[in-house]
Amino acid sequence: MDAKGSLFYALGQLSYAIANADGKVQKEEKDKFHNILKEQFDAISPEMDTAEIIFELLRRDSTDPQTAYNWALNQIKLYSHHFDNQMKQGFIATIKKIAEVYPPIEPEEKALIQQFEKDIQSI
Repeated sequence: MDAKGSLFYALGQLSYAIANADGKVQKEEKDKFHNILKEQFDAISPEMDTAEIIFELLRRDSTDPQTAYNWALNQIKLYSHHFDNQMKQGFIATIKKIAEVYPPIEPEEKALIQQFEKDIQSI
């Protein structure tokens, strides 16, 4: 997997962490993830497929959100030289849209989004 694919792998982990932060991935969050990716990143690509596959695997394994978040952040740090400002903004927009799919945005989701915004400032 190349660097871009690895970053989208991280986006799948991160999106899952946000969707599951309130204790359960809602069907709407799972169903709309593909459309959010397509809208945010303008085209279907193999990298986006990676994000969707990872999201689904974590959901099926019931991985806890903090673990998925930590894995995502480690992956992003590993490939930080490819994590430009445009990609950062795309990741932030994606996770915010995931949180908005099933209102209201819960405090746990808000906290994880804020943590991500803080954590990537130095990347």
